[in-house]
Amino acid sequence: MIANYIEIQKKRINDAIQTYMPQLFSSSRRHEAAALYTLYPEGHRYRSILALEVYHALGGTQDNFLKGVVGLECIHHASLIFDDLPCMDNAEQRKAKPTTWVQYGEDIAILAAVTLENEGRHLIAENAREHEQESGVEQLLYETLRDLYVGQEIDLQREKTDTALWESMLKKNKLMQVAFQLPPVLLRRDNEEQVLLRSIGEDVAVAYQLFDDLRDVSASEITGKPVGLDVEKQTSVYRWGVEHVKGEVMRRRERAIQNIRQFREETQLEAMINYMMMVPS
Repeated sequence: MIANYIEIQKKRINDAIQTYMPQLFSSSRRHEAAALYTLYPEGHRYRSILALEVYHALGGTQDNFLKGVVGLECIHHASLIFDDLPCMDNAEQRKAKPTTWVQYGEDIAILAAVTLENEGRHLIAENAREHEQESGVEQLLYETLRDLYVGQEIDLQREKTDTALWESMLKKNKLMQVAFQLPPVLLRRDNEEQVLLRSIGEDVAVAYQLFDDLRDVSASEITGKPVGLDVEKQTSVYRWGVEHVKGEVMRRRERAIQNIRQFREETQLEAMINYMMMVPS
């Protein structure tokens, strides 16, 4: 059952966080305590679980990629800290607990975010060296962080065109796309396979953001955060309506699954994507 598999993989990733970031578990520094508070143990770990599955489908041994996915988790959680700050979304709750800036203050939260991003870059770079793919991963990481920052700036705009809204949804969720892009780079797959996986990643990234927008109008016990936080930001739901967004989630999910079947038939990817976009969380 896919839910059980996801839980097993989530525990595996949490164990890897303890292995590759032991300093956070013993530090007396507040910014490192705040980084740990943000990163561990809560979190779906969807990006990392997808990345591990793609890596496995390409013939890699998942243990050889755990350092890299911990790096992805670090960068993702750094972006969440920044996203929640009063100068950004001013969110006070995430994962059913106070956001990092509420718990530790804005100053320590910013230091925690920079720490996590720095650690994430380091772990991914080390994993790239282990795969002898430093240059390709360095370029991908540069593009990823650049797009994250661009997506965040667009997201802050109160008035944006439909085109800008789509761009923001993709770039703010760049790490979901990278879950599909990083494994083929590490494993030196041909350009055709890399392009297909990038396309799958784009659809999954946007569909998951659309699903998240739908959760903003759902009960807080489903999302772990208050509802209606995104009203002023005019997200997809407030721009196009619930039914339109539901239809777009389905369209992109189905296209991603069709491409996954073209990529590999015997994987857990299809079941994972269905779970992520159909099961409230």
